[in-house]
Amino acid sequence: MSEVIQTLNIFWILFCAALVFTMQFGFLCLETGVTGTKNTVNVAMKNAATMLVAIIGYWAVGFGLMFGLTANGWISLSAPLFDGDVTGFEYAVLLFETMFCGTAASIVSGAVAERMRFWAFLLIAILVAVVIYPLFGHWSWNVQIAGGDGGWLENLGFVDWAGATVVHSLGGWVALATVIVIGPRIGRFQKGEPNPREFTGANLPFAILGVFFFILGWIGFNGGNTFELNDRVPGIIFNTILSAAAGGIAAMALNWSFNGKPRVLPTITGILTRLVSITASAHAVAPISALLIGALGGVIGLTVAELLLRLRIDDVVAAIPIHLGGGIWGTLALALFSEPEYLKTTGRLAQLAVQGVGVFACFVIGFVGTYAILRAVNAIVPLRVTPEDEAQGLNVSEHGEQSEIYRLVSVMAKQAETGDLSQRAETNPFTEIGQIGGFYNQVVDAQEKLTSNLELRVSERTRQLQKAKLEAEKASRTKSEFLANMSHEFRTPLNAIIGFAAMIEGAMVGPIERKYQEYAGDIRNSGAHLMELLSDILDLSKVEAGKLDIDEQEVDVAEVVTSCADMVRLRVEEARLIMSTEIPPELPTLYADRRRLSQVLVNLMTNAIKFTAPGGRIMVSAQVGGDAGIVIAVRNTGIGIAEEDISKVLEKFGQVRFNHMHAQEGTGLGLAVANALMELHGGTLRIISDKGVGTTVTVIFPPERSEVSAG
Repeated sequence: MSEVIQTLNIFWILFCAALVFTMQFGFLCLETGVTGTKNTVNVAMKNAATMLVAIIGYWAVGFGLMFGLTANGWISLSAPLFDGDVTGFEYAVLLFETMFCGTAASIVSGAVAERMRFWAFLLIAILVAVVIYPLFGHWSWNVQIAGGDGGWLENLGFVDWAGATVVHSLGGWVALATVIVIGPRIGRFQKGEPNPREFTGANLPFAILGVFFFILGWIGFNGGNTFELNDRVPGIIFNTILSAAAGGIAAMALNWSFNGKPRVLPTITGILTRLVSITASAHAVAPISALLIGALGGVIGLTVAELLLRLRIDDVVAAIPIHLGGGIWGTLALALFSEPEYLKTTGRLAQLAVQGVGVFACFVIGFVGTYAILRAVNAIVPLRVTPEDEAQGLNVSEHGEQSEIYRLVSVMAKQAETGDLSQRAETNPFTEIGQIGGFYNQVVDAQEKLTSNLELRVSERTRQLQKAKLEAEKASRTKSEFLANMSHEFRTPLNAIIGFAAMIEGAMVGPIERKYQEYAGDIRNSGAHLMELLSDILDLSKVEAGKLDIDEQEVDVAEVVTSCADMVRLRVEEARLIMSTEIPPELPTLYADRRRLSQVLVNLMTNAIKFTAPGGRIMVSAQVGGDAGIVIAVRNTGIGIAEEDISKVLEKFGQVRFNHMHAQEGTGLGLAVANALMELHGGTLRIISDKGVGTTVTVIFPPERSEVSAG
């Protein structure tokens, strides 16, 4: 009968080891589901490599270090299990504990995803499997296999049923040390922005599938630690499942209330944090206590996740909140919720103190030890991939694996960089990315056709312009520059025409009929912009070439100011502004070009209208200056110009981005033309502005142009 029981117990241990192994499916699904597509191969490879390293390393070194006869409770120097003189029960326990070792090492993988070199991660996996996990396990669990005196934490009365601290907190501390050393992903935390940038996971339903694998694995994780199939197992498993449900509901409700929606990753975090939390005491608490531990564990997991974000610590899959936060809480919760007979000390407070010692010891070996080692290695050889490799994705840079989406993006990037549209994307009618590539090629074909047609039309137009130029008078240097500038500015509205035509051709924003009139309006506006720009450039080019003569005559300043004000009166009313003029009756006559003076004043008044909010005021005044020259000022209560930008607005094409409403208004030549016309008159144009208060533009004519001076 005893042999049957022994065989049944061996089967139970092996079965639970198989269940614990399914947790590797959980790690794989969760991490590949949450990380970006360009890194999924790397994540999968790390999970596979972790288990391989754990199996070999734990068998060769770790198991003997963890469960050999102790030296004063601190370390074992027993030989590893190399020979075949091992019982079936010992092999079963070895396999079961190997799965635990693999779990501890796998925790780090998700936290450091998308930026760590593959060899560097293998170094951490070896460190955990061969040294850190076996050593801390020796302190906490040695007596349950080896007998004898036990580890020093065991001897104090430390209790951790299935590894809330020994496995999960340990992995969490190692993960925390690692992510601090290697830093966050590029772009995760932007300088000056309080909220982190969210990265899209490759497959969130796949991540949820991973949660179910974890729950299945935890049945073996907690249930198998009895090392025998007895009547305690059903209660342990029930506590595990009950706590998982409580943690998931609590986390879902909490993140639903904060975010307005039940988000996926916070819900996953709550469920898994609960599973970790109950791991320390699944054998020792009543179901109602398991429910409370799980519910509070889910809340703790979300709280730790938020704390990491505030500290700008980047944990891709929330491994640290789940395993470290849940592990610490579960270990301490045992002292608070455990049935009295399972306490190993004189009372709950004493048990809580011992549990705290275990948590601190785990911090020292898991975080401090790991951090010191990784900092030293990182100073010699970087543990992190280069920024270029991170942007490219670790699938390619670390493993040379190219996906369809990578090849499609590579084609697009090359086209954007070189402007060469001859290369085409891969197509495949049987995959989504291949179909996208096919449609993208159609868009490129249409774009090339449009570009070719446009080039022919532009070429013909250019030929006509060249013929007209040869038939005209010999152009001056400034005229040549003007034509060059016109050609340059021609491209801006033409680019708009090309873009809109491409969008219409490809029906990229919906049915053609619905957007057609809107695009036609945009084309018309671009043409109007071009016409206004050419007029200003022509005036300015004539001034610079010395071919713009002024027709001097006696000018009644009051009459000109009034006439210009009447010309813009309708725009003033449409803008809901108040405009006033102040001209003294004794103002002397001005000798100037009346038409050019009107052009200057209309430009200044128009600018004032553009940049004055409804309800504002525009004041135009004229007076005799202190040196007997005529001074005309246009003031507004508009948005103003920063001092460093005043010189810019007087330059050709000088525009200042005031805000999103005024960034693109005008040609950027109005003030430049006005300034040039004033220089022709021997006068000056000055701008005084206070941002947010208003602007005053003053034109000052020299004394010799006034009647007072002439007299």
